Formats: sequence, C-alpha cells, structure tokens
Amino acid sequence: MTAEVNDALEWKGMMAEKWNGKSVYQLNQKKERINNLDAAIGELSRLRHEAESAYLEELGRIIERDPGSIRVGNWECEKSPNKRCIYNMAIAEYDECLFCGGPAERK
Repeated sequence: MTAEVNDALEWKGMMAEKWNGKSVYQLNQKKERINNLDAAIGELSRLRHEAESAYLEELGRIIERDPGSIRVGNWECEKSPNKRCIYNMAIAEYDECLFCGGPAERK
C-alpha cells in the first residue's frame, strides 16, 4: 500500500470517528431545521399570495375594475378606498392614479 493510500485511509478513519459522534447529529439537526424553515417559508408565501389575490379581488369589486388590471402603489391617496394610489395596468401607459391623478413614478 502506498503512503498516499495509507494517508487517505487514515483520514477516512479519523473522519468516521468524528462523523459517528455528536457533531454529525448536530449537523443533521441543523439541516432539518433549515428544511423546516424552507417548508414554512413556502407555506407563508402561498398564504400571502392567496391573501393578496383576495385583497385585489375585493378591491377590484369596489372600484369596478378587473383585479388583474390594477396595481396598488405605495403612496397615500385620500381619494381611493384603500388610501393608496391605484394604477390601471391594462393601459400600457398607466401614468396616473385612478383617483388622485398622482404620477406613476411614485409607485
């Protein structure tokens, strides 16, 4: 057996001792936590999407617009029902809030 092979086997033996110990258990626990967090993030994302869709659906009913054609901005708008600027996405140039006329650059 060459020295290189012997060193590799020795390293493998040392790592096997470490891997069979507590550090591997802790490593697996940390990975399981990551997996659980990923699953929770996925579920939260799905729930947020559902809530946002329901919100836009209701807003669309109130302002009598297709929910897919509106975009809610971040700027305050005292004239809109949700108190935020709402833009018409169905028009290629949706430059103004449907309620206050504020420019789209503020989105």
